[in-house]
Amino acid sequence: MLCVSASVAALAVAAPLRAKPALTTACGEISDYAPAWSPDGRFLAFTRVRGSGAGSGVFRIGLDGRHQRRISAAGDYAYGAVWSPDGRRIAYATFDLAAVVRIVVARADGTAAHVVATFQGEREPPATFLSWSPDGAWVAYVDSAGDLVAADSGGGGVQRLIAHGATQRPTAEKSPMSLRTRSPSPIRPGARHARSRKVPSPPGRPTAAGSPTRS
Repeated sequence: MLCVSASVAALAVAAPLRAKPALTTACGEISDYAPAWSPDGRFLAFTRVRGSGAGSGVFRIGLDGRHQRRISAAGDYAYGAVWSPDGRRIAYATFDLAAVVRIVVARADGTAAHVVATFQGEREPPATFLSWSPDGAWVAYVDSAGDLVAADSGGGGVQRLIAHGATQRPTAEKSPMSLRTRSPSPIRPGARHARSRKVPSPPGRPTAAGSPTRS
């Protein structure tokens, strides 16, 4: 724990206050990766993976390497933290045993977490490419079908389909289980834009065969 925290602190102190590519630090059975600067430059949010990827959580740490805090719930498999433009909230994704992906928004201290979008994933946690709108009202993401969607960050249940099938999923990806980087394809000209839809109800428990059931 101390070794990992020290490596994250060294990254925070050494790095200039501008966007950086995702980096990975590791110590024994713990790996920290995908650091994201807070808008005021005082904190880093990052994903911590334990063991071979069986556990993953979102954390926050101060620029001086102190005041480390877990943002995601202890039981959640969480990853991919992104700060809101005003630095007051953090969005991230979670993934469960039924392969359901949830987009979560929480305060910067991890409190008041709420789900703003849900979609069915596949075998591994997908890269969601989370991004906030400049006014903080929407969180955009890419779902398993490759659709580019914006969700109401306040949790009102409204989503806007920005482009249907706008991206194609390459074979490699950046996720806590694979730690392989991939990028989405650009939006195709003429893609369908901006219609509203409600958040779908999440699937229920997985069956014995591993397929989700609906209540």
